[in-house]
Amino acid sequence: ATATLTLEHPLLDVINTSSVTSNVDMVSVSGTLTMSSNAPLIKVSDNASLYSTANLVTVNAGGHLQLSGPLLQQSGTSFANIQNILFDVENGATVTSTGTAPFIQVGGISPQLDSPAAVMVSAIAPGTTVTLAGPLLSVTGGASVNFAYLLDIQNDAAFTVGGPLLTMPSGTPAVTIGSDVMSLASTNAVTGPTDGTPLINV
Repeated sequence: ATATLTLEHPLLDVINTSSVTSNVDMVSVSGTLTMSSNAPLIKVSDNASLYSTANLVTVNAGGHLQLSGPLLQQSGTSFANIQNILFDVENGATVTSTGTAPFIQVGGISPQLDSPAAVMVSAIAPGTTVTLAGPLLSVTGGASVNFAYLLDIQNDAAFTVGGPLLTMPSGTPAVTIGSDVMSLASTNAVTGPTDGTPLINV
């Protein structure tokens, strides 16, 4: 039987001065994980910190992730470092986000999502489908984000986004992408907004 987990509140809520460190994937989905509210799957706030030497979230082959709110919401003066892939979608997995809010949100006084060697979103296997109703990444306030790649799509994977890949609508945020914003290889399908919304909104 395939496991099914339904949540109304964040799976991981790191607050105050708490610190979480993982040497393996922090969240691994092989069955079906559904968020029934608009709450983020992972929330990092206040002066908390989050470290992963592997992936933050992996949806394994055949797994299903269904969200109504963000995957990650980071705020305050928090710090996060992901050394491999923030969101990895494997062979045949499906991801659906029905909320129009950004999938990854970094905003507040001075939160840092500092992962200069990492990929933010990776889907590189046949049959993999990622469908987001809203933007991929929103960076606001005094936030800073540093990644090697924003998006890596390869080998018949399908990625659909309903808003910008990157939006920086307010404040004085800083974003550094050390390599490619989008890395596309082999046969793949990337579909952007159909209403004229730009893929990058700075």
